[in-house]
Order: sequence, then structure tokens, then C-alpha cells
Amino acid sequence: MKSVRYGIAAILLCGIVALIAGMEVARWGNETAILSARQNLVSAELLELRNLQDGFFDVETGQRSYLLTDDDLYLRSYADGQRTFADALTRLHTLFRHEPTVLAQVDELAALGREQAAQSERAIGLRRKAGLAAVLGQPQQRQDATTAMQFRAAMKALIGRLDTIRSNVIAEEVARYRTVSTLGLDVTALILLLVIVGIGFLSLSIRRLEELQRHREQEAMHDALTGLPNRRYLCEWLGVALSAAKRSGRPLTLLFFDLDGFKAVNDRLGHEAGDRVLRSIGERLRSALRQSDFVARLGGDEFVAGLPDAPPPALSMLIDRVQGMIAAAPIPELEDGAIGASIGVAWFPGDGEDAAELIAAADRAMYEVKESRRAMRKAGQPVPVRAA
Repeated sequence: MKSVRYGIAAILLCGIVALIAGMEVARWGNETAILSARQNLVSAELLELRNLQDGFFDVETGQRSYLLTDDDLYLRSYADGQRTFADALTRLHTLFRHEPTVLAQVDELAALGREQAAQSERAIGLRRKAGLAAVLGQPQQRQDATTAMQFRAAMKALIGRLDTIRSNVIAEEVARYRTVSTLGLDVTALILLLVIVGIGFLSLSIRRLEELQRHREQEAMHDALTGLPNRRYLCEWLGVALSAAKRSGRPLTLLFFDLDGFKAVNDRLGHEAGDRVLRSIGERLRSALRQSDFVARLGGDEFVAGLPDAPPPALSMLIDRVQGMIAAAPIPELEDGAIGASIGVAWFPGDGEDAAELIAAADRAMYEVKESRRAMRKAGQPVPVRAA
């Protein structure tokens, strides 16, 4: 009789353990669904913030390009940026409608965007009426730069806040998976097989979450098309490289590449061919430089290379070699020389002492090269192969 009682007690105990485990799993599943919904919401919020940022940068880039070139084509990018900014702002107000603190930060970004747009409109109007010299002579340009810096700082703070929230949500999900795995180990031999299967699935889910987190970090720091570092990664690298250059007293060179003839490839062969050209150019730039050098794609057909401690003679030969590699047909559909590059050069510390100043200086140098080549073509003069 005792063995029967012990057997019944063991069965009852097993049932109680299984019931408790089932209740815990059900509670965990509900909490996991809530966390997953929160993670998806934060991801959507981050996406719209990046759309807002892209719209702001398109407005800024389109305005600057138009001021420098007087080419109405850049006003399309300017107008597209305004639409992107407005659409993203509307969606952000919807996403953050129940979060007044974050909504206030979004309103701050909106105010800065409107201020930048108003400044851009005034600059464009002045450019049309009085020319580039009149625009450059206005103190307005410094105000534009201040507004842009304020926008970047506010955007960085908000994105950092949401990234932290998303990381915490993922960490909490991982912690919950581990808790359930530990709970499964306490289940009796009667349900041991189910526990092992559950642990296997949970472990797989944990690995997938960790891989997803690594993949998202990779996406946040790299260009999806070429695999090269993006603007965010470039700025972080420049921060470290500039600190090292200041300590050592060694120079740091920044090359700003803008492809010539790329638009014609897109127009004639389509965007798929254009993407293959960009990937090929990215690979060639990476192979042409040293292991210590840094290559990034800023977007469109613009690339940047950072060269620590590059002596001028070696730099001149490097530019010649890169020009030759770019001029060689990057895809079979093109002939040699169909794609070229205007390359702007900036040095630390002569052209800037932080990442933003150095990028801006290299960008200006590139546009000067491009304008010089355009003027030479109009005058019927031969255009040199290498950058100035």
C-alpha cells in the first residue's frame, strides 16, 4: 500500500510540477509577446527617425549642391528631402503619441528642420538673385551650420535613447529565455523529453536573437549595398583616428570620392547595373588602400577614404592608381573611361580638427575639382585623369 501511495504521490507531484511549469510558460509566452511587440515598435520608431534624418540631410545636401553649382537638378533632391522629412515627421507623431517626453524631442527636431528649410529657402533665393558670392558673404551660412549641428546632436540623443531601449528589451527577452531553460531543468523525469525539446528550441531562439542583434549592429554601421562602413561608422573611426593623430602629431588625410558618369549608367542601363558599379568601385577602393586605411560609402555615388600618416608622394601615387582602377570598366556593359571620379583631399590639422570639419573640407575640395573639370569641358580643354 505504501508503494501505491508513493506512486500516486509521485504522479500527483509530477502533475503539480507540470502544471506549475505550464502556468509559468504561459505567463512567459504572454510577456514575450509584449516584449516582441515593444521591440517591433522601437524598430519602427528608429526607422522613421532615420528617414527624418535622411530627409534633413537631403535638404541640406541639395541646397549646398545647388548653391555651389546653380544646377536645378539638385533642387529635386532638395524637394524630395523636404517630402521625406514631412512624411517621417507625421508618422513619428503617430508612433510617439502616447510618449509626451519623446514627442517633445521629435517636436524639437521638427522645429530645427523647419528652421533649416527656411534658411535654405533664403539662401537659394539669394543665390538666384545675386549669385554664389552673395551667399558666401552672408553670416547666414554659419547659422545654417549651427542649426545642422543642433539637429544632429538632438537626433543622436534620441536615436541613442531608442537604441538603449531596444537593447534592454532584447536583453530582457534573452534573460526570460534563460529563466525558462532553468525552469525546464527542474521538471521530473516524466516530462524530461519535453523539457529537453523545449530547451533545444529555446537555445536556438537565443542564438537567433543574438545573431539578430549582431546583424542589426552590423547594419547600423555598414552600407547594405557595398558592405563598406557607412557615415556613422566613418565618424566614429575619424574620432578615434583624429585623437591618435593629435597625440602622435602625425597627419591624417581624407579623400572624398564622387563618381563621374554614374548617373548616365543608371539612366542607360538601370539601377541594377548602377548597384553593380557601386559594389565594384567599393571593392577596388578597398583593395587599392592599405590595411590601416579606412573606406566608407556615404551614400549615392560618394565614398570617403581615411589615410593615417600618408606622405604626399605616396598619396599622389595612390590617387593616380585609384583613378586608373576606377576608370577601368567596373562592369562588362561599360567601356574603359565610362566611369571616373572627382577626388577632394583634406588634411588634418590644416583643413579641420574634428570629423565634421574634415569631411566638409574634403567635400568642398571635391566640388572644386568637379567644377574645375566642368569648366574645362565647356572650354573644350582636355580634362586630366587624376584629381587635383
